[in-house]
Amino acid sequence: QQQHILDVAGGKGELSARLTLCHTLHVRMVDPRPANVLQVFQKTVFRSLPKKWQQRISSQHPSKIESALHRRFQQLQQCFPSDGRAEDVMDQLNNDRGLKEAVENASLLIGMHADGATEAIVDVALRYRKPFVVVPCCVFPNFFKHRFVPSRVDLNFDFDDDGVDDTYTTSNNNESKENETEVSIDTVAQTEMETETETEVQTDIHMMPVRSHTQFCQYL
Repeated sequence: QQQHILDVAGGKGELSARLTLCHTLHVRMVDPRPANVLQVFQKTVFRSLPKKWQQRISSQHPSKIESALHRRFQQLQQCFPSDGRAEDVMDQLNNDRGLKEAVENASLLIGMHADGATEAIVDVALRYRKPFVVVPCCVFPNFFKHRFVPSRVDLNFDFDDDGVDDTYTTSNNNESKENETEVSIDTVAQTEMETETETEVQTDIHMMPVRSHTQFCQYL
């Protein structure tokens, strides 16, 4: 069966228009809103193309473009699973034969600002071992409360610290060499050999909810 690119939450269809008519690729777009891809191509995509491409396309009969779009593009007018939990997403996908086939026959999954479907795209791509590209957008923290990322907290942080390490200060006076430093070489060596366990005691990891774009990228 013909492989295709799966454009999830494709919106008005601008990306699908570019892929099908500029790059001659087969595309399945998933979005609940009907898209007039031919109109988007004519009003948006075509104007942004290089002049030589515009001239080449303009020299063709309009019916040829419509025919090419009809052969290469198909829209699944529905939502992509967007529960957020991988197992629930798979259950929804398994209950939708048409969408499942679209995923199985996809050579690439794309989610450009796919909003609530972004995490599901990643989960589905990993489960079916498909390449994927996502550009995260809105986080929707109130809808996806299961998302958390680790945040390390330094338990030894001192708000009174002036940034100077007093342990290794040296005397500016012309005293004897024995009193010039406050810490011996043995003490320095011992400090540098702190165990990993001691380091873990000095820090703590808290799980914080995903609320920002940066945290969402880290979570994915």
